[in-house]
Amino acid sequence: FVPRETFPTTAALNWYPKHQVKALQQIQNGLHHVDLVIEVRDARIPFTSANPQFEQILAARHRIIVFSKADLAHPHHQPLIRAAFAKWAPRETVLFTESRLPPGTRARPAIRQLVRSIRELALADPARFPYLQALIVGLPNVGKSTLTNALRQAGATGGARKSAKVGPTAGVTTAIATRVKITSDPDIYLVDTPGILDPRALTRGQQTGGGSRGLTPDEALKLTVTGATNDAITDEIHAADYLLFRLNQIPALQGIYPALLGLPGPTNDIDTVLGAIGQRHRYTYFRPRGGIDVERAARHFLHMYRDGQLGRMTLDDLRPEAIE
Repeated sequence: FVPRETFPTTAALNWYPKHQVKALQQIQNGLHHVDLVIEVRDARIPFTSANPQFEQILAARHRIIVFSKADLAHPHHQPLIRAAFAKWAPRETVLFTESRLPPGTRARPAIRQLVRSIRELALADPARFPYLQALIVGLPNVGKSTLTNALRQAGATGGARKSAKVGPTAGVTTAIATRVKITSDPDIYLVDTPGILDPRALTRGQQTGGGSRGLTPDEALKLTVTGATNDAITDEIHAADYLLFRLNQIPALQGIYPALLGLPGPTNDIDTVLGAIGQRHRYTYFRPRGGIDVERAARHFLHMYRDGQLGRMTLDDLRPEAIE
């Protein structure tokens, strides 16, 4: 089997809901109430999931960067990410969490460390921080609400704990939440925010701010494959084909999807993959149209990757020369 060497990344990303514009404005207007920023990024795309707007408007605030879904990324890439931030952003605290944080999460080392880091900041200067307010920011569907719920569970000592809505679809949280106290000694409050894409995701001529360069097609596809955009208005078949291309680049992952789908071996043909998924799960159109529902099959293939069924794969290039 010889995998493809190149991929025709020609699809454009054009999804920037109005609630994201409003949320970004609210964050800017309420910055004087924010003491700490917890930025959540996707460990599979540690650099593509950065939003330059956060860098600009939140630069003066203390910041902790949490890489979510680390259990879905390549297991050997965490040291590379830590080394990059130690070099380029030595003041930032960097942590990694998993894609699912079930009940009992308070025992997870990363969550304990995050709560400890927040408490240490609050206790370091009680006069400055009679109470501390932390803001959680990040791309859509990156795991902010999951982390918010985990911190509530880890910090709460009793009473009801209201949970943030969590779902597999980009844009689940659409408004800035009311602040919630996570600890009382010291008083620490947490505010969840909607996922906000880099405005560069807009096609040229539609941008309302930021630079004039849009995201590269490769960056846009990474966001789509990892679930940061709305699947319903993106080219899921093209994204599934890109995912197939990336899986085939890694010998250790080439045999996983064929085994799951009953294929004789790896293939460069996305139609073969979608056909196998459609037949296995009976994704067919109603008569008289008939045939495989390839859009639904493509969506299923993307979710297989997002759920970790296709192996652990980091999509960003973490070679030293690429990071530089």
